[in-house]
Amino acid sequence: MHSIVDHHKIGNLATENPIFIRTEKLCSTSSVIYKMMKEEGITPNKEHAILIISAILSDSLHFRSPTTQDEDKFIVEELNEIAKIPNLEEYAMEMFKAKSDL
Repeated sequence: MHSIVDHHKIGNLATENPIFIRTEKLCSTSSVIYKMMKEEGITPNKEHAILIISAILSDSLHFRSPTTQDEDKFIVEELNEIAKIPNLEEYAMEMFKAKSDL
């Protein structure tokens, strides 16, 4: 293991050597990853923007989870400028419906 990127609390962790760890109080690791992409000057293409939005909407239960932060909402808005999902509410509901059919 050489790095950890997450949005959960890190418990007891022991590594042989120092590793990179980045945790943030956001609802989704995808929010953290998108921030890291921006910091490196990487702009996701449309497909990647849709995937990141989908992950954030899933983790946040379409922003209904108590772990949702304003920054998560801003990230989805910013990514949707690329993804062009016409109705995020409808998209989230269809996604949850598809997950419940599994």
